[in-house]
Amino acid sequence: GNEAVPAEIHFVIDKAAPALTISGIGDGEMTRQEVTLNLRAEDYNHDFSKYRVVVTRSDIDGELENQSFVYPAEQWTEEVAVATKSLSFSKEGIYKVTFDAVDKAENEAATASISFSIDATAPVISEVVYSDDNGLLGVKYHNIYSNHAILVEFKVKDQIVGVNEQKVYVTVGKPEEKGLFPQMYIAHKAIGNSYYVYIPTDLSVSEFDDTITIWANDKLDNEGYVTSLNIIFNTNKPEIRMDCDTDYTKWTNQSVTFHTTVTDAKAGIKEIVYKINNEKVKTVTFDSLTTSYSYDLTAVDSADKVTGYVVSVEVTNNCGTSNTMQRRVYIDKVKPKVSLSGIQNGTHYDASQTF
Repeated sequence: GNEAVPAEIHFVIDKAAPALTISGIGDGEMTRQEVTLNLRAEDYNHDFSKYRVVVTRSDIDGELENQSFVYPAEQWTEEVAVATKSLSFSKEGIYKVTFDAVDKAENEAATASISFSIDATAPVISEVVYSDDNGLLGVKYHNIYSNHAILVEFKVKDQIVGVNEQKVYVTVGKPEEKGLFPQMYIAHKAIGNSYYVYIPTDLSVSEFDDTITIWANDKLDNEGYVTSLNIIFNTNKPEIRMDCDTDYTKWTNQSVTFHTTVTDAKAGIKEIVYKINNEKVKTVTFDSLTTSYSYDLTAVDSADKVTGYVVSVEVTNNCGTSNTMQRRVYIDKVKPKVSLSGIQNGTHYDASQTF
């Protein structure tokens, strides 16, 4: 008559692995905005202690962060067999997010993964260098000067989505003048992240005196810029005037003075050399931007030839272009020498004499 106590056992047979998805942005998509991902796991035997999310954030130089997360059950939203969770990302970077899961029956899910990029920063333009056929060009009076085509080289780098090579260009003038000079001149691509333009060749002008603004876009059209130094290119010769108050083309027994004036309004004067009879009498160089200089150049000495001698002014501007002006003078300050022969001084003669 002894009655047994009923025995019960509960168990679950589960051969299905969790089905995982990640949504919220397209795989490989790029954006400037914050990204919210939606994790979804469908299974009747969730084991949240074995649901793992790995987030890797990198840039083009390598990995920045690698983090692994396990979220407790209370951080998931469950409805029947579906568990969901949202994750938000705002830091800039190249992301890869993987979602792994194992349920209570040790069924291992196929990994879900997604990649995306967040980038709201413009490319960096750096290492702007100026040169011509003769080598590197230094800065003078806050300008870059040359009478040869000026090569402007620079580097462009974008850490996240990369540079849009078709949108690296230059405009004439400062950034705020872009509307006044809307013409864009696409830069040439060199090796690696280097680019270049030729001034004035690529701008299709014969001379140039302005800045250029270098613009660079990444693949999300984040645009950055830098402004160059003022660039002066021309092949114009400096102007020379040599005025004289007398007719220097005729023989004279007086000194001859030339009132000289050298001007170069576009490039400025680098050096002036004054010569008399092929000898330097004065050299002038400048430590500030000078566009005009006057000097009275006086020839004093007598000529030792019947052809006279040359007085000259030689000038070079800051672009490297030279000009020379010469005047030939005829000066003779030496008195004629007169000598008599054939008779004796003080002697009296009773006939005509020849001397």
